[in-house]
Formats: sequence, C-alpha cells, structure tokens
Amino acid sequence: MIQRLKLSILIAMILGGTLSADDNSSSQFRELSLKQLLETVMQRNHQIEIQASENEIQKWNVTRERSIFEPALVASAEHRENERENTSEQALNLGFNIITTPRSNFDSEDNLYSTGIEGLFPLGTRYALQSRISDLENNLNSFDSEFVSFLGVNITQPLLKNAGVDITTSGIRIATAQKDIALQVLRKEVLGIIARSERDYWELVLAQQEVSMLHESVGIAEKILVDNRERTKAGKMSELEIAQAENGLEIRVRQLIDAKQRLVRVSNNLRTLISESTGRDPMEIVAIDRPKVIPLSVVEFEEQMARATSLNPDYIGKLKELEQEDIRLAFAQNQRWPQLDLTASWGLNGIGDDAGQAIHDITDSAYEAWSIGVQLRMSLGAGKRGKSDLEIAKLRKRKALAELKALETEIANRLSTLDSRLRLIQARTKSYAKEVALSSRILEIELARLSEGKSDSRKVLELEEDLFTVRLAEFGNSVNYQIATLERDLITGSLIDNRGIEIVNLMDGNTGYEN
Repeated sequence: MIQRLKLSILIAMILGGTLSADDNSSSQFRELSLKQLLETVMQRNHQIEIQASENEIQKWNVTRERSIFEPALVASAEHRENERENTSEQALNLGFNIITTPRSNFDSEDNLYSTGIEGLFPLGTRYALQSRISDLENNLNSFDSEFVSFLGVNITQPLLKNAGVDITTSGIRIATAQKDIALQVLRKEVLGIIARSERDYWELVLAQQEVSMLHESVGIAEKILVDNRERTKAGKMSELEIAQAENGLEIRVRQLIDAKQRLVRVSNNLRTLISESTGRDPMEIVAIDRPKVIPLSVVEFEEQMARATSLNPDYIGKLKELEQEDIRLAFAQNQRWPQLDLTASWGLNGIGDDAGQAIHDITDSAYEAWSIGVQLRMSLGAGKRGKSDLEIAKLRKRKALAELKALETEIANRLSTLDSRLRLIQARTKSYAKEVALSSRILEIELARLSEGKSDSRKVLELEEDLFTVRLAEFGNSVNYQIATLERDLITGSLIDNRGIEIVNLMDGNTGYEN
C-alpha cells in the first residue's frame, strides 16, 4: 500500500509538472519557431558580435595600409649661430695680409625655414617638393639680412629592389586578403552558430516529442494498473498482474523523469545561444516546428562541389591564404635584388634683401640647380636574411597549397557521406511508417485480449514499449533528416542563403537578420 501511495504521488508530480494543462499554464510557455530562433540568435549572440568586430578591425587595417600614398607636409624652422676663425684662403679672399695682419673671424646668425610635400607613387617613386628660404646675417654683410631662396623637387626611383606596383602595394594587397579572410571567418562563425542553433532546435523538438510520448506511455500503464486492480477485486485477475503493471508504470515514470531532464538541458543550450538565462526569463521554450522528410532533389556531385568551392568559408579562406603567400613570395624574391635607385633633382635659386624679393627672384631668374645619379646598396655577405625569407615564403606557399588540397578532399568525402546518409534516411521513412502501423495494430489487439482475460500485463506492456521505441525512432529519423540536410548546407556554404540570412550588415560590424 505504501509503495502504491508513493507511486501515485510521483505520477501526480510528473503529470502536473512542466507540461501541465491548467488554465494558468499558458503564461509559463513561450512558443518558438525555427525562424524566430534564428532571428534571435543573429540579434543577440555574443560570438557573432565579437567576430563582426574583428572583421571591422581588418577593414580599418586596409585603410591604414592604403595611407602610404597620402602626401605628407614637412616644415621646419631653425636658428643657427656660428663663430670661427677664417682659413688663410678665406683671409686672402677678404683682402687681409696674413703675414702682417692676424686672421679675422667669421661670425654668423642665420634663420633657416623650409616647407615641403613628400609622398610615394605606386611605382615606388619617392618625391619631395621643397621650398627653402634662409635669412643670413654675418660680419661679411655687416649683419644685414640677406635672403637666399630655393624651390625644387627631388625624386628617388628604385630600379631593382622595391621597384614596381606589385611590390609597393604588397602591404595593401595582404591587408585586403586578411580582410577577406576575416569575412570568411565571420561567415564560418555565423554558419556554425546557425547550424548549432538549428541542430539544438531539432534536438529540442525530439526531446519534447519523447516527453509527450512518455506521458502517453505513462497514461497507458496507469490505465492498465487501474483496470487490473478492478479485475482483481472482481476475482478475474491475480495479484501478479497488479505487480507487473506497477513495475511497468515505475519504469515509464523513471524514463519520463530522465526525458524531462534531457529536455531541460537542450532548452538551456538554446538559451545560451540567444544569450538568455532562466533567471531572467523562466518561461519554458516550446519548439513548434515539426520535421519533415521530403524527396531529395537530384543534385550532381560536381554541382555540390562547385557550390562548396564558391561558398564554403573554409575553402574561400584557404584560397585567400594562398593568395597572401603568393604576394609574400613575390615580395621576398624582390628583396633579394640589390638596391639600385635612380636619383634626380631640379630647382631654382633666388636671392634678395628681404624674403619677398628672394621669392620673386626665383620666378624672374634662370639660376637652375639640377642633378641626376644612381645609388647602389647591396650586402657584402651571403645575404642570409633575404635567402631565409625567400625559403620561408616558398614553404608557406607549399603548406597553404597542401592545406587547400586536403580541405578539398575532405569536403568531397563529407558530401559523399551525407548524400548516402540522406538516401538511407529516406529509405527508412517508409519502413518505419509500416512498422508503426503494424505495432499499433498488434497493441490494440493485445489490449482487447487483456480486457477479455486472454493476455497478461507483462506482454501488453512489452508491446507498448516496442511501439514507443519504433514511434520515437520514426520521429528521430525525421529529425536526423533535418540535421543531415543542415550539415550538407553547412559544408557547401549555402546555409546562410538557404535560411534567408543577410550578412551584409555584419560586414559593417553590426548584427541583423533579414528575409
């Protein structure tokens, strides 16, 4: 009697728990479709936000690298004083007799001003537009100001090392490739979170179905127990049948407790993805979508591979990495050359008693100053640094190419496995449907025989358990179909497109969801 009382209390707690159907229960549940889940994940998930920020950082890195072509303004002002004894030659030029007259001193106080614009052209050409004006005061001009001016341009053009558009822009192209890789990492993060969210959603659907079916199973076992007690009182059944029914009920109650715990775990997994805790929102999540097994569309393997190589973020990322290594290899090969630069300058000189006159004299006079030449700089050793950089670049490119080929093989094999898995799930669907129908019919017959006293509780409960198992397997097969198609879309990189998720806003560092 005590055991029966405990069992009755436990059944009441289970049946009156999270899936109770009283009038106030509606406020304890929150229905959630798969679309609503994905919307919420895209809006709230912290990992997407973190990776979107990294993508934005790489965009600014490209902007920073492109700034190498921005011209720079250079300006300076200097006051300089100098006092020294004239040389013999300078003294003679000044009219002194160096035998009878001591050498004179040279004293000067100068103010020097310069402005210019310096920059870089894509070919590697460095230029400097310069203007200088010097206010010269010394004892030769009785410390009266004399202004000397200059306006000209200096150009340095690399001929070997650091020459050419590809070398000059290598930093920009590497930063652009890194930005593209960051975008693919962001896409991979979104794909992974969307896939995980959808997988957890279907696991929640399966867990809910298991709990619902176990409630039915508990109800059947409880009805059998009640009927057995009535028949025992009427003398139509032995006490053994009651014990068998009680044992079957206890087993199902324990299974229901375990199933509810799995339901809580899966539900909390979803809450983590949408950055939500049960403390803030204790309402239970109820998944309302149902899995469906639909006929497979005939998609050739070559078409799936083409889709994967154009959309899979890992594959695109590896292509971008290979592109980076090509740039680094070309740069390393260039750096092995000696540095041979062509230098040239041209300008106009002017002079006057004041700054305005000196500047005006530049435009009126033809006092040109120009030069042209070459400058060579090369290592006198074995060039170990440049050789090492080149060998490292070659090895990194070889490694990137091998990784790309390995990934391509992995994608091909995974697609083949998933195609076989999907076809197997479809084949199982019809088999499960037939088995469920047959098991249901057998249970109905055996329940009727039990009511007539022609069967026993143990056999009926075993048949009910068999029906429960095959029904759950049939539903799980449908869930597996959804997960398999999900994995196929994940590998081909078409998951975002097939779910109607817009990632353009994420490229700007924002999260959002659009149909």
